[in-house]
Amino acid sequence: MNVETVSRVLRAEYELGEYSPVCALLGVGDTYWEHALVRIALSSVRCEAAMRRRTESAPPVEIRDSGVMVHGPRILPSVGRCTLTPGSWPCSASASVKVEGGTAYISVMGLTLAAGCRAEGDVVTVEWPDGLGLEGALQLPEGGEAVLPILPAYPVESVISLAKADSNVYNLLRETEYSSAFFTETDPNEQLAILVLALYIHYITNNGHSS
Repeated sequence: MNVETVSRVLRAEYELGEYSPVCALLGVGDTYWEHALVRIALSSVRCEAAMRRRTESAPPVEIRDSGVMVHGPRILPSVGRCTLTPGSWPCSASASVKVEGGTAYISVMGLTLAAGCRAEGDVVTVEWPDGLGLEGALQLPEGGEAVLPILPAYPVESVISLAKADSNVYNLLRETEYSSAFFTETDPNEQLAILVLALYIHYITNNGHSS
């Protein structure tokens, strides 16, 4: 069992399935969050084993690439781990940056941050906010905008809190008989893995199996 196999199933359920809203709540549809989600799920030994037991050969599911696009600049800052807590969810794993009047305005994960900067021509040195994970200069003309990739951690606890208030999640867990496993589990990472497992089982039960 690997990330791409599980990701194909989640993406297919997200695009056409009954539990597309649950997939969207978990961040499926954004390649970065989707892969982070699946890696968390596959780190659960019991969930990975359950997926493996239920998987048989079938034609792969075609999915569309929704990776982050970087627009315009040739000079980019280095990208490290982002530790910001999302201001909203789901959100993009990217940061939009505009420079106006000596200030860099950064829209990231539902947050709006302002940072000082200085420009030499169109090369801008930004005082990147702590926790954003960006460091170094950016090529961006005055009034321009760039979209930069970032590397945030998956907000497991926040997503589990949202999932517990979602009726679609209850329906999914009841249908796949994982309600007890989910609500008796105390580790949010394991709860997240159970949700991925439930989506996986639902899809292959109703649509055949994924290779």
